[in-house]
Amino acid sequence: EQLEQLEVFKQKKQGVFLITGPKKSGITTTMYSLIRNHDAFLNNINTLEKQPTGQLLNVTQAVFSLTDTGTTTYAKKLQSISRMGADIIGVGECEDAETAKIASIAARDGKIVYVVMESSSVLHALGKWLKMVEDRRLVAETLVGISNQRLLRKLCETCKQGYAPNKELLKKFNMPADKAKVLFRPGKEIFDKRGKPSTCPDCQGTGFIGRTGVFEMIVLDDDLRKAVKTVKQLPELGVQFRKAKMLYMQEQALRKVIAGTTAINEMLRVLAPAKKEGAPAAQ
Repeated sequence: EQLEQLEVFKQKKQGVFLITGPKKSGITTTMYSLIRNHDAFLNNINTLEKQPTGQLLNVTQAVFSLTDTGTTTYAKKLQSISRMGADIIGVGECEDAETAKIASIAARDGKIVYVVMESSSVLHALGKWLKMVEDRRLVAETLVGISNQRLLRKLCETCKQGYAPNKELLKKFNMPADKAKVLFRPGKEIFDKRGKPSTCPDCQGTGFIGRTGVFEMIVLDDDLRKAVKTVKQLPELGVQFRKAKMLYMQEQALRKVIAGTTAINEMLRVLAPAKKEGAPAAQ
C-alpha cells in the first residue's frame, strides 16, 4: 500500500516530499528511486548534491563542492537551479533554513521537490521542517508527504530457523497470536544429507543476506493540510496522522518480522534509540 501511495506522485505537478532517516539508512537511494519514477524525457529533472552516490540517466546532477563555498551557498545554488526551469528537483541534503525555504517556494511555484533530510521519525521531520521554513501556511500549501526509513538485514532463506514465540513476547509487541504462530531467527548451522553440521553456503554462517527498507510514511490530504496550518502542538499533529492510519516504524518493522523477512532481534537492533554523543560520563 505504501508503493501505491508513492505511485501517485507520478501524476503530481508540484509539492515537497520529505525523504528522511538517520545517516546510512538509504535515504539518497530512495530519492533516486522516486526521481526515476518520473519520465526524464518529458520533464526537466535536476538534483543538487554534495556527494552523488550514483548516476541518473538524463538527469542533470549538480554537485556542490568546496570550490563553491567561496562564491555561493548551497541554498543559492538550489535557487539558481529552480530559476533555470527545472520541473523536478532532488535536494540531496537539507539542514538549514534557507535551503528549506527555497525548496518550499519552488514547490509553490509549480515544481516537484524531493528533499533528503536527517530525522528520526515522520513527526520529528515535520517539526524540523516547520521550524526551518518558519511559515506554517507555506508548509501546509506545499508539503505533500513525508517518509522515514531504516534498513533491516534480511534473513537467509536457506538456513533461517522457525520457532514458536512465547506469549509474553507477543503481548509486549502487540502482535496478533493468530498471525505470529511462527517467527524466524538466523540459523546457526545447516546439516547435509548425512546429518553433519556445516556452514550455510549462501550466508557464510552470518544468518543474513541483503537488506530491505522499512518505511514510516504519511501522504497529506486536505484535512491534514488544515491540521498542519492550525494545530500548534506537534503531538496533536501526531494524533491526526494516526487517525489517517499512519503506522509507526515499529509496526511496519513487525510486519516484516511476522512475514519472516527479518528477525525480531534485528528489528530491536535497528530501532534502538541512537546514543547521544558528548553525553557526560556517569560519576
